[in-house]
Amino acid sequence: MEKMIKMKIKINKNKKRNSQQILKTVNKKRIRLPNKIRFAVIGFLGLLLLFSAFTLNAAYSKPELTEKSREIMTYSQHAYFNYKVYLEESTVYEGKEYLNPGEGVNFRQIIDHITGNFSYFFNVYKQSQISGVYSLKAKLSNELWNKSYILIPSTRFEDNGDSASFSIEFPIDYEFYERIIKDINLETGIDVVNPKLEIVCQIGITAKTGEETIYKSFSPSILVTLNQKRVDISDELSFRDYGSKTETEDIFHQEVENERNTWTSNMYLFIGLIVIVLLFTKSDKEVLGKKEKQVKRINKKFGEWIVDVEKQPNRPLGSDIVYTKTMDDLMKISEEIGKPVIHFESENNHTYYVIDESIQYQYLLTSEGKISKKVKCPYCQTTILTKGKPGETIKIKCPNCEKTGETTI
Repeated sequence: MEKMIKMKIKINKNKKRNSQQILKTVNKKRIRLPNKIRFAVIGFLGLLLLFSAFTLNAAYSKPELTEKSREIMTYSQHAYFNYKVYLEESTVYEGKEYLNPGEGVNFRQIIDHITGNFSYFFNVYKQSQISGVYSLKAKLSNELWNKSYILIPSTRFEDNGDSASFSIEFPIDYEFYERIIKDINLETGIDVVNPKLEIVCQIGITAKTGEETIYKSFSPSILVTLNQKRVDISDELSFRDYGSKTETEDIFHQEVENERNTWTSNMYLFIGLIVIVLLFTKSDKEVLGKKEKQVKRINKKFGEWIVDVEKQPNRPLGSDIVYTKTMDDLMKISEEIGKPVIHFESENNHTYYVIDESIQYQYLLTSEGKISKKVKCPYCQTTILTKGKPGETIKIKCPNCEKTGETTI
């Protein structure tokens, strides 16, 4: 069981090492670009991405489906009243038999009788089956009561084609309605003021064509004055009504769909380009680690007194190695004994030396901020490699005799 657990830990470690190795490989292959150019490219792609998002949002605000209305049937209705006022012999209208609308004043004293007629025309701009019904009524009313009289009862009419019509005649017996008012006044004891006589033709018509049907109602009317010295009839005698039946259909806008798809693709494209730039390029401005920052500070502070060498200097025969805790300590020693500071850079370390005849002073910078030191076991003389920060006291254990002890780095 213990072996299986160790194997699992080892596999996980290998995966971690592999992942780190892949990241290092990718990082090495990244294209180095000038810092300003890299950020300019990323910024430009970001602006294009924002513009695409804004345009895509605008595209989605446009309707993909719209309703369009179209006329499938149109119609018109035209109706008009007409009347003649027949006269008794009079000085005012000497020799005149009757008056047409607008020809003069209808003095009640010289009126013999009045006849009226009504004509109706219906047109539909499509071959249809037309049928309808009409009736003519007289409505007598005032502020206290109202009565209705049928002049022509409900009558049907029909036609096949694009039009239908009818024409009727009727009397305007104003004296009959005045007598009714007089009788009601006697019965109620109240004389009505401004009684109104309305003659109205009520029409309902239906037009069918295939699956389409129009049903319309129409109620033109005229007014006649009562209990006056003159009989006045409405000036408006002609009536018209127009209309149509419409249907709506959904219209799909392919251009809106295309616009949405285009800007969605553009967004994905710009996102992909930004990711590519971030993953496969890097700034030419070096990102310094902790060790490199220390080296930079040292060079800035003591660069005039440091000599860089390409080969590690040889240690004088029989000399001891003394490690300083800080670079300032090493610089003090250099100044005191009058020796230069030598800097050697290896793969992972930066070592600063001040070499005297019997002592080699060193200040070591590693990637971990630690230095390595070899010591011998005082019991079995086995060489042991230790690592720690300069001046740090660490415990060690001999791998050969397993004795323990301490040493100062």
